[in-house]
Amino acid sequence: MRRNKTPFNGKRYVGDKRQLVVHDLDHEDRDIRGCCIDSIAISEVVTFEPDILHEAYRQGYEFCRNCIGES
Repeated sequence: MRRNKTPFNGKRYVGDKRQLVVHDLDHEDRDIRGCCIDSIAISEVVTFEPDILHEAYRQGYEFCRNCIGES
């Protein structure tokens, strides 16, 4: 589920700087063992410009296995 507040700003792809994992908020796994986007510290959230999966991959982020699948 996309979030419109900072630091997410309605973006689809959100990265966790600490773990170098990118999540797809349109396919977020909200199970307790799923993506846990809300537990990422605000200082560790990164978005991508352009907001495309390839940009996250280009910057070295691995795909979340829950919402994207294998990289």
